[in-house]
Amino acid sequence: MSRQAASELAAPGWRTLDRGQMLELRRIKQLLAPPRHIAHVLREHPRSGEFEAWRRLVPQLP
Repeated sequence: MSRQAASELAAPGWRTLDRGQMLELRRIKQLLAPPRHIAHVLREHPRSGEFEAWRRLVPQLP
């Protein structure tokens, strides 16, 4: 799922999604948890902006 699609689904109405979509958003949130602990190292990576965009989405995910 793209970040754009996740962002649109995670908007305030994620509770109205079907179970499969909720689980997919939850999986994304779980996958983003481990890299949070090394975010300071990832700042040097060329794709750090992409990670930061996903990280900002985490509070909106189920």
